[in-house]
Amino acid sequence: MKNPKVNIFINGDENVLKKGRLMSKSVENPETFPEQGIVFNMEQEPQGDMAKFLLKNGDNWYIPFRYISTSCEADYVGGYNYKYERFSVNIDGIAMNVGLRNEYYTIGEELSKSEMGTLCEWIDRAVNNVRNSITTVKSDLNQEAGLYNTNKEAADAAAAGLDGLKTQKTKQEGTKADLIAQQNQMKTEIAAKNKEIEDKNTELQKLKDDKDNLKQKTEGMAVGISAAEAVIKDLDAKIASGDTGAAAFQEKTKIATDRFNKNIASLKKAAPQATAVQHADDASKALLEKNSPKEVNVELMKITP
Repeated sequence: MKNPKVNIFINGDENVLKKGRLMSKSVENPETFPEQGIVFNMEQEPQGDMAKFLLKNGDNWYIPFRYISTSCEADYVGGYNYKYERFSVNIDGIAMNVGLRNEYYTIGEELSKSEMGTLCEWIDRAVNNVRNSITTVKSDLNQEAGLYNTNKEAADAAAAGLDGLKTQKTKQEGTKADLIAQQNQMKTEIAAKNKEIEDKNTELQKLKDDKDNLKQKTEGMAVGISAAEAVIKDLDAKIASGDTGAAAFQEKTKIATDRFNKNIASLKKAAPQATAVQHADDASKALLEKNSPKEVNVELMKITP
């Protein structure tokens, strides 16, 4: 497909336009572009609200796929057969409606109705792939953080001998009970949020965000519970045998570290924007320097899929 000229505008105001050329390959084959977004060669630098979602990378400007919060719509309106792509973006809780008007009046630049529809399909596919990738890698990172935490603490306890293992087992049992209580409370909150969603359509987006945040936290806690159960089982066996098994715990810690680092790299690739990369780095420091899965999750929650 050609790289069409488009006029970019927001919230329906076509009096304020910025011209650019949409690089169609950036939505057809996003993996070939580092931006992970809709890439434009701009004739004019974006300003004001437009600059909040049009980010610069070298000579290109782009709208990150993860900023796009609605499906893309292609349509024809107006007496001159205008062609539009429309979708919404959400940055830090502020939503804006974005329009891309094809420069139909220049020979060779116009897109057919079919081509406009194909562009929208590509955009929707790319948005879903990026969102799914970020959600998956965040879940994997929380899992590895939990495994790292429990095995690192077990390794430290093993160095102190059997008494250290017994102390660690008691701590893990307390952690498991606390996580189960928190998880049950959050499940109750999720049910309440679902009821509010049904009753308050005007607050639908905010409530969905609240619910999804709670759901991610409970999933992270479920991972923590499973990890604690696995370590408790391992500790029981070692206490019974009298063998502290420090080397085994250290090896599991190393495996969790390698997987965690690999997933951090995948997250940065899926969300290459500077703020997202900073949150990913902070999540890495929270685990590897502070051994705090809770802080890992806090940083990951700041990266919206």
